[in-house]
Amino acid sequence: MDEHTFLTNRERAVDYLNSLDKVFVNDQFLNWDPENRIKVRIISARAYHSLFMHNMCIRPTDEELESFGTPDFTIYNAGQFPCNRYTHYMTSSTSPCRGSPNIEMDEHTFLTNRERAVDYLNSLDKVFVNDQFLNWDPENRIKVRIISARAYHSLFMHNMCIRPTDEELESFGTPDFTIYNAGQFPCNRYTHYMTSSTSVDGRDTCLIGMHASSRMAGIDRTIL
Repeated sequence: MDEHTFLTNRERAVDYLNSLDKVFVNDQFLNWDPENRIKVRIISARAYHSLFMHNMCIRPTDEELESFGTPDFTIYNAGQFPCNRYTHYMTSSTSPCRGSPNIEMDEHTFLTNRERAVDYLNSLDKVFVNDQFLNWDPENRIKVRIISARAYHSLFMHNMCIRPTDEELESFGTPDFTIYNAGQFPCNRYTHYMTSSTSVDGRDTCLIGMHASSRMAGIDRTIL
């Protein structure tokens, strides 16, 4: 999009945030290297967006907050407020993209990818399994099982989702969704619909050919 369209959208987001009785502000860092840290300010309309970024980014100490100053980047999260779809380049009220970035696939291709992910996970000496919940409302909770090849993916989801009590774990039963994270193992790019070694698929979801744990966060939000 051009600069004018971006500024129009930013102004719309800022006006909406200014109209609220309460907003949530996080001043945080990106990059663990202190010499190359990036200061980012996140202004959110909703508490759970603020909490998500609180867990995602590097939290400054009290001393670092006092000298934080002007951020290098500011994120205005007015997510529930639609953009003006009549603005130049806007194709819908929810997406700044020209159509969906997702590529459809048929069930056979999904099952092929899932089988590949499961076979890889079964070949490992150790996998990491999380049984957790999505949705704070007990009556509408979604049970999700995450099976990961790497410990940091498992830890990421341990922090992202709602952890069940020991009693809830005993009666957890069959999950509503299962995520098979075989991220370091590539998909077969000659499979129908595959254009690279990376694929994120399905209801029982499999991730193959990517190392970013944030994709699992995106899947959780999609499920919700």
